Amino acid sequence: MRFLVEDPLTKLARKLRLMGFDTEICSRNDIRKSIENRDVFLTKSKKAMEIASKFGIRPYLIKSENWRSQLKSVIQRFQIDLDDVHFLCRCSKCNGLLEEASPGDAAMVPEYVALTAEKLYKCNRCGQLYWNGSHVEHMKWMNGIVGKSGDNAEENKL
Repeated sequence: MRFLVEDPLTKLARKLRLMGFDTEICSRNDIRKSIENRDVFLTKSKKAMEIASKFGIRPYLIKSENWRSQLKSVIQRFQIDLDDVHFLCRCSKCNGLLEEASPGDAAMVPEYVALTAEKLYKCNRCGQLYWNGSHVEHMKWMNGIVGKSGDNAEENKL
């Protein structure tokens, strides 16, 4: 599933990227230019939903202000399961793909990370480095949400 996310939901977009989803961020003015190759448009605005609908992308209205509730709602609404999730394969900053970093990249991280991290990953687009840090706890929480089923989504589709 490929998401287009309106910029007020940037934190949600970054979490979807950490889960491995191809997720682009746009402003309301850029919806038309950004919908190519996107399946779903996530927004907090009914007006933006109407704009997206006119261009043939499936909109979904996010009502919560909390990223955890937002993510849970998206997971439930689009019936995302563990087979759909691929942690640490996309950059949360730019949506680029992550590759295993070279040994020379270890010089770019804090010393304790270079000494303790089993693997480093590098974004092929922006060069951002990733390792099993605090975001792993968020991934465990997201994994738990994906693994649960049967809850009703608290958000609504137009």
